[in-house]
Amino acid sequence: MKNLFSIILILLFACFSSQSKNSALIEAKKLVYVNPEQAIKKADSVMKNTNSIEIKTAAMITIINAQLLLGQSKKVIDNCNKVIIWAKESKEPFQEIKLLSMLGNQYQTMLMTENAKIYLDKAENKMDSIKVPDSLLFLKGNLYNMKGMVFRDELNCEFALKYFEKALKVYEIQRNDKLAITNQALINIQKGSCLIAQGDLDKAEECFNKVINSNFNLGNNRYFALISLAEIFIKKGMLNQADDILKNVPIKELEENDSDLSSQFYSTIISLSLAMDNVKDYNMYLSKYLKYSRIAEQNQAKKIDSFIYDSDIKNKESLNKNQKYQISFYLLFSLFLILLLFSIWKRHFQG
Repeated sequence: MKNLFSIILILLFACFSSQSKNSALIEAKKLVYVNPEQAIKKADSVMKNTNSIEIKTAAMITIINAQLLLGQSKKVIDNCNKVIIWAKESKEPFQEIKLLSMLGNQYQTMLMTENAKIYLDKAENKMDSIKVPDSLLFLKGNLYNMKGMVFRDELNCEFALKYFEKALKVYEIQRNDKLAITNQALINIQKGSCLIAQGDLDKAEECFNKVINSNFNLGNNRYFALISLAEIFIKKGMLNQADDILKNVPIKELEENDSDLSSQFYSTIISLSLAMDNVKDYNMYLSKYLKYSRIAEQNQAKKIDSFIYDSDIKNKESLNKNQKYQISFYLLFSLFLILLLFSIWKRHFQG
């Protein structure tokens, strides 16, 4: 579930990457999905060899995109903060809003909801203080969607649904925009999950069917919708329909690249086995559910540990610098005292 919105994240940044004519930067952007490490090196070189704030910003955003794909949350957060400063200096409020939203989303993916709300609230306040042109309405939609996701993570579905509805209204204005249509489908996943939690199964089913019937390539999001629809059918007692749906989920493929979704698949098929009184299948799928739940939890823990580890290194480096300054100060002060005492002693001796 935490990885379902990588499409929005990358597209969000792709939409505001500068249309720079810098050939090296264009090459770096092309490498982001193919070789993110190399993309970072090339973009970093561009950034160091330009005085243009526009090119520098575009280069940093390319770096952030690559770091997103590499799962380097701490670096993404640090670099977003840098670009926010540049956006303030160059008086680019929309850049600032996009980056504040990005920061909020990064914290949300790590389930650090209080931090997420701080940055998303800043982005929303900034958004409310200026007029947003039609060409940038997607910013509002993305922001409302991210706030809804935070409330969903806090199990506050009432507020989550309000923000999802606000996001959908914005995207509906952009009916001919492919990105907006894709985002509508993705938000329906979040909305459907909240409706299941509230027990409104018919409306939830409607949301997931919209996703399943979408003509766009939504990656694993479509499988999430299928699994959720099967869950609804189990709750309604429509067991054969649920079984048929789960057969359309390529679980072997998911096991290789999405432990979260694999865990959810096995959780749902366990519920189906219980409803069908199939003890054999229940025992078999329970072990698989525990396996992929453990992997998903370990992946999340690694992400948070990496963030904390990077922060500790930065703090230690800062501490080491301060210690060096303190040692230098005490050495100079001690030298000054020695010279002063020697001068006093010399005068006293000569006198």
